[in-house]
Amino acid sequence: MNRKAITLFSCILSIQTMYAQSAQDSSQTSIQTLRLKEVEVTGSYRRSPIQYATQTVSIDNNPSINRLNASEAIAQLPSVNIGIEGDIRRRGNTDVNLLFNGIPLALFEENRGDVLILLPSSTLNSIETGDNLYDYTFVDGGSGVINLRPFSSNKKEKYLQLTGAMGAHERYNADIKGGISTKKFFFDAGYNFKREYRHRTFRKETINNTGTAYQNNNASAHPNINFGYVNTGVNINANNQLVFNGLLFDMNYDRLGNIDNKKLKPDGSVANHMIRQRDNSQKQKAWSAGTEWKHTFAKLKNASLQAGFNYDNYAYDEDNYFKNKKPDTEQILAQEELFINQEKHQYIAQARFEQALNPLLSYYVGYTGRFKRDAYRANGYNLVNDKWTPNLAKCDTFDLNSNIHLVSIGTQLSKGNFLANISLQGDISSRTTDSKHQHEETKHLFTLLPQVNITYSSSKNTTWNVSYSQRINRPLLRDLNPYIDTSDPTFTRKGNP
Repeated sequence: MNRKAITLFSCILSIQTMYAQSAQDSSQTSIQTLRLKEVEVTGSYRRSPIQYATQTVSIDNNPSINRLNASEAIAQLPSVNIGIEGDIRRRGNTDVNLLFNGIPLALFEENRGDVLILLPSSTLNSIETGDNLYDYTFVDGGSGVINLRPFSSNKKEKYLQLTGAMGAHERYNADIKGGISTKKFFFDAGYNFKREYRHRTFRKETINNTGTAYQNNNASAHPNINFGYVNTGVNINANNQLVFNGLLFDMNYDRLGNIDNKKLKPDGSVANHMIRQRDNSQKQKAWSAGTEWKHTFAKLKNASLQAGFNYDNYAYDEDNYFKNKKPDTEQILAQEELFINQEKHQYIAQARFEQALNPLLSYYVGYTGRFKRDAYRANGYNLVNDKWTPNLAKCDTFDLNSNIHLVSIGTQLSKGNFLANISLQGDISSRTTDSKHQHEETKHLFTLLPQVNITYSSSKNTTWNVSYSQRINRPLLRDLNPYIDTSDPTFTRKGNP
């Protein structure tokens, strides 16, 4: 589904508003900073050579932010709200494209809420959002883009930071970040270990003409999280640079929960009372590796070429053991098992050419290819006569293969107080799904997405912006899979730790 948006707004006036301008070759940056209590929110227009309106929350050396988790830090962005399960909502829409250091990862797709709640914001340097942050990425997500930026040594020659914390309920956090930057190379790396405690109590009461139903859901867990990243680059010569990046994420926990279900008749007597016990273990593992080559032309003035490749892998493993018991006698009425596995492979290749024709006019041409291979498996069993018997209603197999070829062109023109960005993205995509319901269904799609952004600065602290954009919501595997989780009608996936 394409999403069209036209936005007209004026920037917020503030006594603490500050502008900073710098110029180097064809690149220039103007930054507007607004401080809300202890939270620093920055709006900027960047050009390399194309620039877009962005809003940024700085985390580095900000005590009010770096003590939060990543989900809470994202909520500091203007027009962004976070649900209790970590779901991102920007401008009232959950269709947000989430990037890590400018790269879309499978880690931040279906189960990103769990990741963001458990990931400490201290592992990040800043978080930025906008309708379009980069001219070479997919304009996915109807409500825009959010990018998580790790620490970088670009502004420091070298640094090393160690952080440790502990709290009640066996909660621990250890973090190390370091980097070095010279004229020849740079290196940044970080690692974080976190042991968290999550407890959730959920109560629901339903009244109708048959009586009153009560449901009390209690569960607790101790997730263990390991997160690490590395970003390094070397200047081969004055015109060539190679950059390498990597990411590792591992999360696992076991939890035991009880759902107390009681039904009372209209006269107040007990019609039924049962406890459903859920013993659950969950694992999420992800890793990513990529490289990028940056070349500046010696004979072609103010022109550069960048080409890169990135691969990431994501695996989700969930095991569930259910028991239905009578609360007074502890008699086991039924036992079930449900195993869910999901695996994702994603390959991204991209290249783009940029040139500033003069200080006022620049353009770019780019290509991005994304190839995804997703697999989902669910297997359910019931204990019948002391034998585990497959429950076909709870078994599912679903595969999704998608290929996208995107070509983008754009230009930027600045004159006086006016700045105009015009870009056009066209992509050809194919999507093949295979499941027990329908085999090998392939769809081919063509999408053309224009972007227009015009900015006028009427004074030092007032900026007017008019933008028109078309974005696309690309479905994930969960959106295409017709399988409905009927494993446990009393278990709500959302609302549990």
